[in-house]
Amino acid sequence: MVLLLHQNEIKNIFELLGTDENSLTYALGWSLENNKILLKNLLKTLFNRTVQFDNFIINLQKYSIGKKGYTDIEILIDEKKTDKKIMIVIEAKKRWNLPDKKQLNKYIERFNEYKGCKKLLVVLSECKKEYAADKLNQFKIPVQLNYLSWGDLTETLNNSERESNNFQRKMLKYLKDYLKMNIIMRDTNSNRVFCVALNSRTPSWSKLSYIDIVEKERKYFYPLGEKRWPPDPPNYIAFRYDGKLQSIHHVEKYEVTTKLSEYLPTNKEVEINPHYLLFLGRSFKPSHEVKNGKIYPRQHLWFHLDTVFTCDTIEQARNLTQERI
Repeated sequence: MVLLLHQNEIKNIFELLGTDENSLTYALGWSLENNKILLKNLLKTLFNRTVQFDNFIINLQKYSIGKKGYTDIEILIDEKKTDKKIMIVIEAKKRWNLPDKKQLNKYIERFNEYKGCKKLLVVLSECKKEYAADKLNQFKIPVQLNYLSWGDLTETLNNSERESNNFQRKMLKYLKDYLKMNIIMRDTNSNRVFCVALNSRTPSWSKLSYIDIVEKERKYFYPLGEKRWPPDPPNYIAFRYDGKLQSIHHVEKYEVTTKLSEYLPTNKEVEINPHYLLFLGRSFKPSHEVKNGKIYPRQHLWFHLDTVFTCDTIEQARNLTQERI
C-alpha cells in the first residue's frame, strides 16, 4: 500500500503540510500541543530550569491588528511555581536566515499586549549559536532573546522520546524525519554533479591557491543565498581548469561557516558572510580526457554523473542531462 501526492510517495504525515517555514512551524506547534513532555523539555532548554505548568495555549500564525503581522508560534503558559504567565514567541527560519531588527521590533509590540508576563523571544534557525548570538545581540531589543538551532531542537526531541508514550514517540520520529528532510536538504542519493571552474589565483588571505585548497586540503567553499550557487550543498562536485575536467568528488559532509581561518591555512583571521564549506572525498574522473566544449569560461553547470563517462566534453554531458529532464 502506497500513498502518493503529486506522484511522490508520502511516508510521513507531516509531509502533507509542505516544505516552507510555515509548514515547519505547524508541525512543531502540533507536536508541542500533543506532547506535554516535549513542551516541558523545550522550556527547560530555553530557561535552563524546569518549568512546572498545567495550562498552556499554543497559537500558530496569530495575527495582530495595527499592522504588527503574524507570529510563527506563540506559547502562553500558566507557571505553577510563580503563579504567573510566561509568554514565548518563536520565529522560525530555514537555512542561515535570521530576522532583522524591524521584524523583531514587531514582536516587541506584540509582547506589550501581555502585561505582567515573563516574556521570551526565541529565534529558530540553522545558524551556529555563536554567529546568531553575535548578530541578534546587536539589535539590543528590550525583551529576553534566546537563540535555538534546529539541531538543538532535534536534541530536545531525542530527550523527549524516553518519557513519551508509543503514539508520542511515533510522532516525534515523524517530526525528526520531516525536519531532516526540510532542514538538511542535500539529497545524498542524487547523481547530479555541480561543475565549477577553478581559479589558479591565490587569495590574499590564503597560503594556498584555490586549486590547492581543493587538491591538497580537499575542501571547497561557496556563499549562501547567491543565485549562481546551489541553495543546498550538492552530493557531487566537479572541478575544471586548463580547458578540461580535472576531478569529481563526493561531498562527504558540509558545514556553514563565517570563519575560513578555522578550517584552511590562512595568513590572518578571515571573517566572511556565511559560506558552505564542503569536505570532499577522494577525487575520480573518466579515464579519457573530457574537455570543456563550448561553455562560458566561468560558467556553473550540472550534469548527471554517468554522462561524463560517455561524453567527450562537459558541454555534451550537460546537454544530455538536460534532454533527460
